[in-house]
Amino acid sequence: MKKALIIALSTIAVITAVVAVLVLNGERIFKSCIRPVEHFDSAAAPQAPDYGSEKNWAALPWKNEEADLVPEGAGTDGQAAAAADVFYIHPTGYYSKKGWNSPIDPGLSAYEQVRIMVAGQASPFNACCRVFAPHYREATLYSFMDTGADGRQALDLAYTDVARAFDYYITHYNRGRPFIIASHSQGSVHALRLLEEKIDRTALYEKLVAAYVIGYLIPVEKFERSFMRVGPCSGENDTGCLVTWNTYIEGSTPRRFGFIRYKSGWENVGEKEVLCVNPVTWKRDGAPSPVESHRGALFMKLPGLWKAAITGRPIGMKITVLPAPDEHRLSARCDRGFLFVPRQEELFEFFGRGNYHIFDYSLFYMDIRHNACVRVTEYCKRH
Repeated sequence: MKKALIIALSTIAVITAVVAVLVLNGERIFKSCIRPVEHFDSAAAPQAPDYGSEKNWAALPWKNEEADLVPEGAGTDGQAAAAADVFYIHPTGYYSKKGWNSPIDPGLSAYEQVRIMVAGQASPFNACCRVFAPHYREATLYSFMDTGADGRQALDLAYTDVARAFDYYITHYNRGRPFIIASHSQGSVHALRLLEEKIDRTALYEKLVAAYVIGYLIPVEKFERSFMRVGPCSGENDTGCLVTWNTYIEGSTPRRFGFIRYKSGWENVGEKEVLCVNPVTWKRDGAPSPVESHRGALFMKLPGLWKAAITGRPIGMKITVLPAPDEHRLSARCDRGFLFVPRQEELFEFFGRGNYHIFDYSLFYMDIRHNACVRVTEYCKRH
């Protein structure tokens, strides 16, 4: 009996030690699992996409795909009669250590995940805009954890695709129409650069309805150092401006993680003051939004998604319907540059304690859908 007790206690001690090691070193272990084995080499990068081929677009208005979906009871797809366009840049779906940038390959999970992202993040705009969403050679997730030059070079390469896709869109598809820029996470890194290099100081600024550059820390000083005309939005019907937020659970301590690109090079966000626009009130103040003002969250059930992400192989996921929105669900408030919401019991914190990063769009799906229409209408009035 005594021997069995000693064995049991020893086993518990070993398990406890293992758990402690995993907790304390989990991030380090995770990083080591996704760190590319070679340094970045542009010559080894996957083949650049040709945007003259429709297969390299995840969404086009005349294609039947996930960008056409509308939540149950939320109206209809309005792309056919839309007065504006949206150019949507998807976030990271590539976690492989096989290379710094993803091939555009239907045989990869990353390619399949873009369809999921389009369904959840691009479709809110189909009430007022034709949806254009390019595939691009996105930088692998580790690029945001890399302390050297490799990750930034991978992001630079990814941006070259986004810039070429935007140029193709303007030349062949836009035809002088007003447009929205929408993005999330890695897509927002590229959207910021696109706004700076292709829009802010060009005639295209006059066509910019607004930019929804969500899920990345944007220092307030970025607008002074990089932009001449694009500034933060301060109200629900402002145009030619930018909104952003990063969602956390009330009471949690956000991590100031990431780096930002300026003309002089990349800089760590560090303790820079960052921007937050409340996606319910569309104001920058710290007032909490009334629960009854929340237009609705939308959560898709995606069984097998994490298995696909880990293995890198698609699982044949098809999204053909969107569920009804969950309205009047929460209050939100900006504080110290972050957006705080009450804990949502069924949601998980994939990118760290208290972090609802992957739900930045989902929690405010109907708020975004309505606000995009408001801004397009206001833009048309003014022009």
